[in-house]
Amino acid sequence: PETFLDRLHKLSARFSCIPISGDLDFLKLILESQHLVPVIALKGTEAAGFVSRETTGILFASLRKMAGYRSRQPGLIIWGGVATPQAAAAFLCSGARGVVFESLHWQTDLVSANTKMKKRLSRLRPEHTTVVGHNLGVSCRFFDKGNSLAVKELKQFAASVFKCDVAEQDRLAFARKVTGKVIPALASDLSRQDLVFLGPEAAFAEAFAERFGRSTHQAVSAFLKEVLKLCWDAPHKLDGIAENAAARSLGTQYPFLQGAMSWISDIPEFARAVSEAGGLPAIALGMKSRVELEQDLDRLQEVMGENPYAINFIALPENPYLEEQLAWIEHIRPPFAVIAAGDPSHATRLQEKGIQTIYVTSSEGLIRMALEVGVRFIVLEGNEAGGHVGEHSTLTLSQIALELRRKEPELFQNSHLVIAGGIASRETVFRAFMLGADAVQMGTAYLATREIVATGALSPLYQRLIVDSFPGMTTVSGDSIDLRVRSLKTPMMDAICTLEQEWVSGQHDEISFRGRLETLSANSLLIAAKGVEQPRGSIIDEETCLHKGQFMSGAISGAVDRVRTVSEFHRDLAEKPLELTLPESKELLATTTAPRAVSRENGDRVAITAMSLVNSLGNTPEEIWDACLAMKSGITEVPLSRWNHNLYYDPDPRARGRTYCDVGAFQNINISRKKLGIAPQDFRSMADSTKLTLWLAENVIQQSGLLDSGIPSDRIGVLISQNSGEAAGTITDLVFDVYSHDVFQALQELIPMTPELETAAREKLRSGRITVDDTTLLGRLNCAAGGFVCNKYGFQGPSYSVSAACATGLVALYSAIQMIKNGIIDAAVVGGGEELLKPSHYVEFSALKALARLSGVERPVRESSRPFDATRDGMVLGEGGGMVVVERESIAKTRGAPINAYITGMGASNNDRGMVESLAETQLIALRASYQDAGYSPDLVDLVECHATSTIQGDVEEVNALKSLFRSSNGTMLTSFKSQIGHTLGAS
Repeated sequence: PETFLDRLHKLSARFSCIPISGDLDFLKLILESQHLVPVIALKGTEAAGFVSRETTGILFASLRKMAGYRSRQPGLIIWGGVATPQAAAAFLCSGARGVVFESLHWQTDLVSANTKMKKRLSRLRPEHTTVVGHNLGVSCRFFDKGNSLAVKELKQFAASVFKCDVAEQDRLAFARKVTGKVIPALASDLSRQDLVFLGPEAAFAEAFAERFGRSTHQAVSAFLKEVLKLCWDAPHKLDGIAENAAARSLGTQYPFLQGAMSWISDIPEFARAVSEAGGLPAIALGMKSRVELEQDLDRLQEVMGENPYAINFIALPENPYLEEQLAWIEHIRPPFAVIAAGDPSHATRLQEKGIQTIYVTSSEGLIRMALEVGVRFIVLEGNEAGGHVGEHSTLTLSQIALELRRKEPELFQNSHLVIAGGIASRETVFRAFMLGADAVQMGTAYLATREIVATGALSPLYQRLIVDSFPGMTTVSGDSIDLRVRSLKTPMMDAICTLEQEWVSGQHDEISFRGRLETLSANSLLIAAKGVEQPRGSIIDEETCLHKGQFMSGAISGAVDRVRTVSEFHRDLAEKPLELTLPESKELLATTTAPRAVSRENGDRVAITAMSLVNSLGNTPEEIWDACLAMKSGITEVPLSRWNHNLYYDPDPRARGRTYCDVGAFQNINISRKKLGIAPQDFRSMADSTKLTLWLAENVIQQSGLLDSGIPSDRIGVLISQNSGEAAGTITDLVFDVYSHDVFQALQELIPMTPELETAAREKLRSGRITVDDTTLLGRLNCAAGGFVCNKYGFQGPSYSVSAACATGLVALYSAIQMIKNGIIDAAVVGGGEELLKPSHYVEFSALKALARLSGVERPVRESSRPFDATRDGMVLGEGGGMVVVERESIAKTRGAPINAYITGMGASNNDRGMVESLAETQLIALRASYQDAGYSPDLVDLVECHATSTIQGDVEEVNALKSLFRSSNGTMLTSFKSQIGHTLGAS
């Protein structure tokens, strides 16, 4: 070791990072050396080539724990099995310095591989790799679909040198055999004859390219953006552990399931302790007959009372009492039943009896089968767990489920994912939730609780061994016959190892080997757990237990170092402070005070699938875009066709009841009643804003294909953003019609009129104006606009109008997105038109000194609106409206709708220190909230479309807010469309 550490120190002086694939005792040696390796890349067993015997998750958790006691700590990079943004974010947020792309990017353009290789790569599955040399202490992972001749030959060689005390020369011989035959994966075509290093990460390469792009640069950039987005959401994931939907479905305080353990979790009193502490306990039936169950668990229902619990049974053909156990379960009707192994179809039978089912699975096929029969809780049990385990690590199995849920979200409706294996601390629970868990299941961690010994469920010896163990003290037996069992390294495991050595060397046939293995293991767990050789037998001494007992344990046992009550354990998992290491923009995140973001259902984003638009540059998005690029301005003097502006104009800003501004941006559109299919009487009395809203709605709904989308009508909302429809456009007509008595009463005092003259004058004033009838109220009310849309198109979801001054359009969108995120609706028609400009607009805004030309300096009309310009002197009023259809990304993609854009985040705030001008401090609240919701840093943003009204104070405050968020060195550009179309008020 000393010679090696000297060499390692010399390497560390030359290289910033050393990849390490050794076991935990080897890593401990490095940590304890006098020379610090600055960065260690941990190669977990999920990686390709020479790997550790421990999984990536266990390596990381163990080394973090070991390094935590030292003043000098190396940076840790994860190498092996990270194939999704969720996995990368999980490690980065909990202390990792980085993540290695080993093979994830192999289907992108900068990777050289032959066509045959790329084709085979696209058909790879995570189970198409295998580890050889595990028992020799020289683990290597290779490509193998189960028929690799090269791997078969290597396994035979490994068997020939295998013994419990493997000599160093045997390890070296195996390593030389590997390095002499292995060929690089990208130079191969993955044939049966080739010995190729390959990890399960490669099986995700096709999904990576399909999701993020075939361009390496594009794909990696998109992946990183998604990782950063998830990292930004990490604090909300952490907060959501204490209480969530899964916990409510379980009827528990916390989303924690206690994993069942034969001969251990069969004591009702311990189950009650777990339940009262806020978790869901599981009673393990093992291989007990109905008579034994009725005898051993006769007090179960009495002890548990109303507390939720689960019954765990094994549905394999090897269980001779399966039918008896199922009949007993149906008789006592527990709240939950856990199918620990076997066919998930038993779930249907139990669910018909009103018993909710939980299914423990270790492969994609079983996940799918369980979901298809309606299982609501799917436990993904990685091979870090204790007892019988599958081939996939927790990391790989979680990502298999993540990819399946991404591609087939409908399969996961009304279900919860439970991650198990390698979980025993706040940090490991957090990583599980980042990997898609709705809840976690733990077994080994409960072995270190005070109640498990106090209730007689576990022997003190068993608990002492768990607490005193250190990382790397578990081993997996039965790998040679695909009957993997993880236990602590004890004399019993040495005996099993000797028997396996005889098997692989050909001294036994399979039947005799299984028979001897069964005899050797018989009651070994009972001896370990209860200290007896037979149920209700006499207690035997600890020395005998240590030699005859098989102490099953998860690989995380080395991280369990003290005994706690179950309540203390649960509180630590749910509430103990955990400092997250969020990459990028830490300063911004630290000052964020945004509300908690609602988690996106199935990870869905919100897509914009249609747009309609009207303003002074045109009447369609295409017209307006072309005019915008052509640098056209929609700003003109107030046209006579609208009104005689001279009646209201005075260049002196101090003139009362006048306006000093004579420019505006006016729309030019003729809205056809017949085209919209509106009854004449309704159309006659409608406000101009409602007419424009209906025109926009007609265009956007037809464009989106929403009517033929198959989305239920009660899942489509309509959110209208009209701001002044009840005032400017209808007020004159309403006054002349309803309040003409007051007008003529005032006139009579100055000009006496005969009754005939008064009647004639009234008729003259009313001529050509709207008079009140049964249509006028609905026609002029903002809140009625959404009703007209819903009535015409048959939408039955939530519908209302919002009014929030010039934020009206965004507030309507904000409302729609909250409803989509909260699962209330799947799609929404959002937006609306603003009322046509009237003299009253000019007079009122001039009174506020908000309009352009306040300075009195003459400028060309087209330059009247100058956002951010040093000489800006006020805003230009504009007309127009806009509307979009927004919907869940998954629904839009399923129905083939064109996706124009995604809305990745929104935030809201208000100025509590003024009604008119903006304030940088309160704008920052909304900005920070929106980026936290989006999940990516402002550093990644190229362009900001600003509110930028051109008012003197407003632009300054906005720039100050943006400067606090965007670094000038990033080259982020600011722009404002108001320079061309003016300020369209509620439609801005």
